[in-house]
Amino acid sequence: IYARVGHSDAVLDYHDLYNEYLLLLYHLVQTVPFSMLL
Repeated sequence: IYARVGHSDAVLDYHDLYNEYLLLLYHLVQTVPFSMLL
């Protein structure tokens, strides 16, 4: 049971980091001209 709870916490933490990464990437796309990314 404890191992399962720990696994769930790890998944949630990873999910939060993934969301922050997507927000950062979205912010960079909005800030930097699209032509510079090509």
